[in-house]
Amino acid sequence: MKSVPSVNTVRPRWWHDVTWNISEPFEVEWLCKVHVDNTHIQHISNSLSQDYSVIRARDGQQVDAQAGRRMIAIIESRALQRGRRSDTWKA
Repeated sequence: MKSVPSVNTVRPRWWHDVTWNISEPFEVEWLCKVHVDNTHIQHISNSLSQDYSVIRARDGQQVDAQAGRRMIAIIESRALQRGRRSDTWKA
C-alpha cells in the first residue's frame, strides 16, 4: 500500500456498484510487474485458505508468509529471466 485507506483517495469507477461493506480506497504502488503464468505457482498451497492452491483465491485473499515468499521467489526468477530488475522485493 502506498497510502492508508482514505475518503480523500479517488474512487475507481466500479466503486459505486459494490453492494457490500468495503474500506475506503487506498493507493497501491506495484514494485514489480512481470507476467507469471498460473502453471508456475499452482503447486503452492495457502494455509490461510484451507490449503487450496494460491491460484484458487479471490481478490484480496490473504496469503500465508511461506506461500508469499515462494511466490516472490518465482516472480523474481521470472523477472531475472526477462532481464528486469526485481531488487526492490524484500522477503
